[in-house]
Amino acid sequence: MKTIFPLLRCCMALMTCSLLWTITACSDDDPAGGETNSTTEWSVHKVAVVLPLSSSALDRTHYERTAEWFLDNFKQAQTACDQGITFELEWYDEDTENLSALASDLASRPEIVAVVGPQRSTSVDVMASAFSAAEKPMIVPVASSEEIIRKFSCNEASSFSDTPFLWSLTETDISQSEVMLSIVTGTGGKSIALLAPDDVYGKTFAEWVPFLANELGIRLVGQYSFTGASDFRSAAEQLMASGADFALCVCDDDALTAQLLQLRQRTGDAAPRLLFSDAALSNELLKQGAAAEGVEGVAMYADPSSGFQISYEERFQEVPTMSEAQLYDALLLSGFAAFYCQHTGEENLNKAI
Repeated sequence: MKTIFPLLRCCMALMTCSLLWTITACSDDDPAGGETNSTTEWSVHKVAVVLPLSSSALDRTHYERTAEWFLDNFKQAQTACDQGITFELEWYDEDTENLSALASDLASRPEIVAVVGPQRSTSVDVMASAFSAAEKPMIVPVASSEEIIRKFSCNEASSFSDTPFLWSLTETDISQSEVMLSIVTGTGGKSIALLAPDDVYGKTFAEWVPFLANELGIRLVGQYSFTGASDFRSAAEQLMASGADFALCVCDDDALTAQLLQLRQRTGDAAPRLLFSDAALSNELLKQGAAAEGVEGVAMYADPSSGFQISYEERFQEVPTMSEAQLYDALLLSGFAAFYCQHTGEENLNKAI
């Protein structure tokens, strides 16, 4: 099966496992980081991780083993220190939890020092207000809606907070729109159609793709929105009949993505060339077989210069397929901040970040 997802390099995916060793020389007894300090006093902190866990057992396996990898590396990196940080992770399923109630609970619990996740921009929108009020760090690995970043940014115009609390580890979907359109122009495409949900995730694409396409001289022949499964099919059928060279497909639902692929198969050669945004890439997509033949898209990935993929493949004998690098970095950022607070007396984790 030839499923192609060109890489969108993530501006914050720079702090991978190799940089853990920058904190090892923290004891005068062992300046070279050689022998371990058996008298290290460990301080335990709790971090909540909110990710889609039930949609795919394979996804959950990838998330959990990446987290365990981080925990092992992070503790090993501190074994020469007199004082160290260890994490206890509490896992919550983004697919099944009442996210509003969960956010209120996690924000109010003092033992939860930070929250990693959720994955989807729509979920971040539901949960962020509670963490803003509590000034508790919310580190989102791949949620990339420009609307979310602007809405919860720390500035005078913000209605939520004058204190930073939301830390996003990827560029926004403005950059992703640019990447997708560069693929269109790079392959000689002259026209596009856009399919995007009418929500906070789809909004960036709906607002920026037409503008960017016009700047690049690409003709936008149709723009179709949907609010859920009920009107998705109608929008998808219009997309297939648009006559565009490329169809930019913004979809974060595996079932709807599969439905679109099946519709493309039935449409045949008259169908536009499909180009998916990052949220479509999942292990479920990779199981679609012939229906996914030739599918292209943009995916969040590790900065190639970080060496994350090499280390990942060496450890797990597989290539990373989801947001493992960003999850690792989110946990690592939490760890560095907690370590900084422990060794400087800083009490505010957001300031440490």
